[in-house]
Amino acid sequence: MVLDSQFLLDIPVNAAPFLSLAGELTLRDASKAYYYYPTAYMGETLIDYLRDALKQGHADDGQLLWFGEFANYPYSQGDGIFQTRLNVVDAEFKFDPQWPSLTELQLALLFHNDDLFMSSRNGNLGPLALSRVDLQLPNLSDVKALGIQAQFKTTGKQAKALIDLSPLPEVTAALNSLQVSGDITGTLDLVIPFTDDDQVTVKGEIDLVDDSIYLPALALTLTNVNGRFKFADDGLLSSPFTAKLLGEPLDINFSTVQNNNDYQVNVELAGRWSSDKVMAQLMPTYQQYVSGDVNWKGTLNMRFPEQGFNYEFDVQSDLTQFELDLPMPLAKLASQDWPTDISVVGNDKQAHIQLNSSDILYFSGQVNYADDNVALIQSLVQIGNADKLLISDTANAIVVNVDNIDIAEWQLWYGGLPDSEFDVSSAVEPLSSIKIAVANTIYYQQPLDDLTITATKGYRNWGIELKASEFNGSVVIPDIGNINIDFDYLYLPDLVLPSDVIDDAAQEAKATTLVWQDVPGFNFNCGACILGEINLGRTSVEVTKSASGLTLKALDIDMEHSTVAMTGRWFTDAQGKQATQLRGELKTKSIEEFMTGLGLISPLAKTPAEVDFRLAWQDQPFDVDVESLKGNATITTQAGRITNVSDKGTRFLSVLSLQSLVKRLSLDFSDVFNDGFPYSSMQASLQIADGAINNKDFLLNSSSGKITGNGYIDLVTDTINYNLSFFPDVTSSLPLLTAFAVTPTTALAVFALSKLLEPVVEVITELKFNVSGDLENPVFTEVKRNQKAITVPDKLINAAGPKRTRNK
Repeated sequence: MVLDSQFLLDIPVNAAPFLSLAGELTLRDASKAYYYYPTAYMGETLIDYLRDALKQGHADDGQLLWFGEFANYPYSQGDGIFQTRLNVVDAEFKFDPQWPSLTELQLALLFHNDDLFMSSRNGNLGPLALSRVDLQLPNLSDVKALGIQAQFKTTGKQAKALIDLSPLPEVTAALNSLQVSGDITGTLDLVIPFTDDDQVTVKGEIDLVDDSIYLPALALTLTNVNGRFKFADDGLLSSPFTAKLLGEPLDINFSTVQNNNDYQVNVELAGRWSSDKVMAQLMPTYQQYVSGDVNWKGTLNMRFPEQGFNYEFDVQSDLTQFELDLPMPLAKLASQDWPTDISVVGNDKQAHIQLNSSDILYFSGQVNYADDNVALIQSLVQIGNADKLLISDTANAIVVNVDNIDIAEWQLWYGGLPDSEFDVSSAVEPLSSIKIAVANTIYYQQPLDDLTITATKGYRNWGIELKASEFNGSVVIPDIGNINIDFDYLYLPDLVLPSDVIDDAAQEAKATTLVWQDVPGFNFNCGACILGEINLGRTSVEVTKSASGLTLKALDIDMEHSTVAMTGRWFTDAQGKQATQLRGELKTKSIEEFMTGLGLISPLAKTPAEVDFRLAWQDQPFDVDVESLKGNATITTQAGRITNVSDKGTRFLSVLSLQSLVKRLSLDFSDVFNDGFPYSSMQASLQIADGAINNKDFLLNSSSGKITGNGYIDLVTDTINYNLSFFPDVTSSLPLLTAFAVTPTTALAVFALSKLLEPVVEVITELKFNVSGDLENPVFTEVKRNQKAITVPDKLINAAGPKRTRNK
């Protein structure tokens, strides 16, 4: 230190010495300033502290002023003054061994009597840049503590770095639970005592403007955070905050408390959120099912012991103005109140979640996330009224108990769900129980009474019981092996699937790349099955699965009057494509009853028949690829009748337009065919290749004549070109002879002719027709009539003679 001064020292004989001094100081090394401290007055403790605290710095323009009697120092009565001013450059002040140093200070240091004041308009506290620092050591002769006040404008990351370097575990825990990012401003106030009994005290304020706060315990980020919170060595306390969570506004108040064994964070929350915007962020593919605002409030209480953390989260809302677009009973209008409570109690490893919404929906679940994979290890979903008989104590259960539910609407809703990347099987342990009870419902016009569905996870299988007034059955789904489906009866006579449902199912089947590898083997047995207008009688199906494909070992349908037997394969062919092969036979005592059992109108009355077929195509069994369709079939019938009833909509025989032929005969030869066309047999063989059905040997025999046919049907282009010929047996009966005579005649004329001339009559011997054009609307055309003269058999002449005699 260098002192350049002028002074006057007066030492009277009978009075205390008096000093009057003024000068300029140069401090070359602030760390050596302790040499000049008044040891007797300040004491060794304070001097030792200042010696260790003031680490560096220098001052070139200091001032020293002393005016007063030595004996009256520190001039508490105003009878003197001692003052030293120093502007210490590049100063470093280590105010506490456990804190970082104050560095790069431009320190204005003032000794005023026995008070020491220091201030700087800039500096650093560890990683934190300071805009102002003030330090006070009042009453140096009996100083109790050092006071430090600092102002700063920094980032949340830098503030957190400072706290991590400080001896403040409580504040560190608080800021670890509330991690701030962005620019922040604030103040810091430290009191460092010089006694062993007192602790360092810290307090301050932090202002946030459009910052972000990350809550690591909940993996949530608050954005656009605005507000102020105070901190002290025992915790944090906020004024009302505003923020955004998931892009929606949020009001927040929080406080923290240091207890003996843990640190506690208490948060009050409130918001008015747009449900569709929130869903767009959480589950965007399901945004379409919600709309309207949700006004809610809640609390979050978190505790941080030495290891891990615990929390309780509660939310309440009446869900007014919120709409839920789901089938009943989960549909909700904006005008409805649904008081809803959500409670989550958990820790760093798992949580218990409970939701109760207006006695309509209840959920309770245990979630495990200890290994960073979310897993639902125990849950209960309950829809509708609580029922002790339905309550499940199994691991994961769904319970539905309602008076009415629209199953078809839920089926359509589920079928319309968009594809999701959310892997349910990996996040949720397998369900162990599903219980459904519905008093009354209608499924596509079919009433179902006292419906109960009970599905239970057993040892290596699922067991499902299906009961209602209309059916009684069970399903067993093993982990390995065939699924077994058994119904004692399945009586659904009023079931009517709308055409749009059928079309949608067909389109979905085509759009879905279904391969045999995805289909399990199964056995199906039904003692008595009626599905809508289709009466399948007793039905059984056995499908087995192997490494090479699915095998239809047997499909048997016994309808009393008809039986269907079928076998087949679904496999991968040599070209690596999915392929189907079917072989089967139909035996019926009556085509009419068989068609009626399928809900169709048959133009063939009675008619026992047998049909054998072999078919193959490249695709799944539920989607016939007509371009690759190939195979053969044979059809043989016994006696029957082609009636005059309309076959519109049945498409049975309408493709060949046999009925159009009969109608033409009925129109032109009404005396013979007015009551239809009886026949004794019918037969045909079909050859199918590349979607084209060829036939060359159609033959229908009857007492009136025979019908032959040949041609093809192209299923690829939906066209037909088929030729039909009718050969009337004009010599078999007199009515046929007279009906097909070229010149209109009667039985009497035939008899008279035989008496006068040779009994020869010109008759039609063949009528040729063609069916061609679009399959949906084929054109039936008469092509030609062949005729020739025939000799009337004696039996017909004799039949005409007696008739004439009797008429006399």
